[in-house]
Amino acid sequence: MKYKNRYLYYSILPCCLLLIVIGFYAFGYNPPTQNPPFGNLPAPINAGPDPQTKAGNLTIQGNLTTGGFTMSAGAGANKVLTTNASGVATWQEAAGGWDGVLPSYTTSQRNALSLVDGLIVFNTSDNAVQIYVSGIWRNVGGKLSSGVLCSLDGDCDSTHCIDGVCCATTCEGNCNRCNVAGSEGTCTDTNLDCTGNCDICSSGNCVASVGLCTGNCDQCTGSGTNYSCSANVALCTGNCDECTGSGTVFNCSANAVFCTGNCDVCSGSGTAYNCAASNALCSNTAASCNCSGSGTVFNCQSCPDTYGVCGEPTCSSYVCGNNTASYNNVQCSTCKKCSSGSCINVPAGTSGYGCTTTHYRCDGSGGCTAPTTQATVNAYGCCPSGNQWCAKKGHDGCLYMGPDYTYKCSNNFSCSHITEYACVTCWNWVYD
Repeated sequence: MKYKNRYLYYSILPCCLLLIVIGFYAFGYNPPTQNPPFGNLPAPINAGPDPQTKAGNLTIQGNLTTGGFTMSAGAGANKVLTTNASGVATWQEAAGGWDGVLPSYTTSQRNALSLVDGLIVFNTSDNAVQIYVSGIWRNVGGKLSSGVLCSLDGDCDSTHCIDGVCCATTCEGNCNRCNVAGSEGTCTDTNLDCTGNCDICSSGNCVASVGLCTGNCDQCTGSGTNYSCSANVALCTGNCDECTGSGTVFNCSANAVFCTGNCDVCSGSGTAYNCAASNALCSNTAASCNCSGSGTVFNCQSCPDTYGVCGEPTCSSYVCGNNTASYNNVQCSTCKKCSSGSCINVPAGTSGYGCTTTHYRCDGSGGCTAPTTQATVNAYGCCPSGNQWCAKKGHDGCLYMGPDYTYKCSNNFSCSHITEYACVTCWNWVYD
């Protein structure tokens, strides 16, 4: 009995599971949305003769072999089927329509086309049939066309591999390249190889361009690929200027070291700086009054002593003059005196002025003259008595006391008409 119950349980359990599965299936059933014969599922692709259409994409991992091919999107008469780098095919207008003759373009026209892999043209610049593949134009026949990356001359149809690209010609200069962006394959001037600050590339070679030097005394000199601005003092036209600067700017400037006097300065503008006089560097005295000179030498000048001992030089506001007033009547020589700067004779009979010997007087001609003596007394009533004489009134002489100590004549003749004393020798001084 025990075993019968166990078999019963084993029989009921599968039945229960089957009923559960049937229930889920029945619950998930979707009834048809349309009445027969509509609403059927699409038929699978098969080998039957009936035409079939698939709405979605169809991916085939292997090769596709077909007896015919139709692609309606973008189709049109005389269009050609081309692909891009990802292999996506599109219909494209054939230039001029395909009539068995390839479209012809220059290199620049070719590069302006809408480039897709497989595009074939005839390049009139290179005189070659070319095909565009993987971003590079290649000559049909194996050689590379101009502008294409290369390693050896033999890689190129032109036999010129320059700067890493096939070049239509050789680049003979020192600043032309064949790989200039936008002009690949053609030798093109470029300033990149000219390393100075005033050079440009012209006809394949670096040349000087002085216009790039912006000072007033600079020049552009050099050689090869380097031309730079430098000073050219010859462009400074003064006598104390120099040319200084740096980079592309050199200008004339003053340099006082070229002025060798003691009161000169270097002044000017532009390209001309010259030495000039500066009175301010003089002391405004008679010894250093005004600044004068020429060329590169200007010195302080002393005022001339125009009047000698009858005057003195003066300097006022850097202008020379002379002082003579304070020298008037001052002795300028023996028996001479200053008068308004001139040295003139004093009047005859004047004593002093260098004429100081006893009884000497100036003679009016610049001489200092001794008095004359006379042996006798004339016409005045005095007669000689021994060695004594009566002196003429107003005459200078050496007084001598008479024997009678009366200072009078010792004889009977009177000297009453004069008041002078008797003397041994009476001097006739003609100026008294």
